[in-house]
Amino acid sequence: MIPEHSVVCPVLVGRAAPLSTVDHTLDRAAASHGGALLISGEAGIGKSRLARAMVERASARGFVTLRGACFEADRAQPYAPLLDMIQEVTTTASPALAAHYFAPAAGELVALFPELRPLFSDLPESVGQRAEHTPEEDRRRLFHCLTEAAHDIARVQPLLLVIEDVHWSDDATLDLVFHLVRRIGSQRVAVLLTFRSDEHGPHLARLLADFDRARTASEVGLRPLGATDVAEVLEAIFGTGAGFTPDFVRELHALTEGNPFFVEEMLKALLLDGDIAHANGTWRARPLDRIRVPRTATEAVGRRLAGLTDGARDVASVAAVAGRRFDFGLLQALTTHDEATLLGFVKELVGAQLVVEESADRFAFRHALTREAIRARLLARERVALHRAIAAA
Repeated sequence: MIPEHSVVCPVLVGRAAPLSTVDHTLDRAAASHGGALLISGEAGIGKSRLARAMVERASARGFVTLRGACFEADRAQPYAPLLDMIQEVTTTASPALAAHYFAPAAGELVALFPELRPLFSDLPESVGQRAEHTPEEDRRRLFHCLTEAAHDIARVQPLLLVIEDVHWSDDATLDLVFHLVRRIGSQRVAVLLTFRSDEHGPHLARLLADFDRARTASEVGLRPLGATDVAEVLEAIFGTGAGFTPDFVRELHALTEGNPFFVEEMLKALLLDGDIAHANGTWRARPLDRIRVPRTATEAVGRRLAGLTDGARDVASVAAVAGRRFDFGLLQALTTHDEATLLGFVKELVGAQLVVEESADRFAFRHALTREAIRARLLARERVALHRAIAAA
């Protein structure tokens, strides 16, 4: 075993078509046809990697890039990604340049982010307390000034604005994004947004619908990797001729369902357990006869389960032992809940992104690793008892 061996794939695999869209978006923006690119997909599917690839390609074309990110804890903080972008200007360019570009919005920005006051040294102390205008007037002025700042930057150098994980964004930021995107059609500006396709709320859904109506954005929905892509990932990480059998590749693909993050996390777990080892100049893997759930998957599932009722957690445990796919009727027989009660618990699991509905009578865990992570929380004796009950039913 070589525990220090990196299991992060050094190349972008299976993303030729999305990269083509990235290039098209940047080329149009460089030619003063600005617009937005949306990258969507489930957690771990590779949105951030494609975003990094776009940043690298933009840099090669002479773009300046400003990046911001949304976090789950930031939903109560208006315009949180904007602070990231302004601070990036101060560090990558200069505080004087940042003050120049954002001076028209200084009062509104300082009211939002008091930590920016040193950036605007000439700003009177009374400014930034939101006493002079109504909140709506402040909002309109902020939107206008920030849009003009983006235009000013783009006159000097084409601009790429990146905001990741906007499914966690506050509503005000989404309103600002739409205002900006509507006004960059003739500018050297590109906007990149990433979001989880299975977690966006009503305000983001409205923004996406507004983009569709205005025809101001393109969307790339990232799909899982195929088995041949997973084989390419293994070659990129471990080298050509690494010695992995086709059966191992198929099992790894089936278990991770082609999710790039899960592929890497499984490989990391197998390396640490010694089930992938380097010997005599080649790599060898033992058969995946026992599933090892990566800690990251266990923690993610645990966070989702923590927000459920006790009844929903119990139903999840029974379903996990029943199989990757399970029938509603079987669950009803095993749990003895009436239909309405059981349906409520199953809807909790669907809402928590643990389970998906395949038909009126059949459901499935969203990922094989989701099911295994829930099974792993049960004692062996609990699993045996549930297996007996399932067999009897």
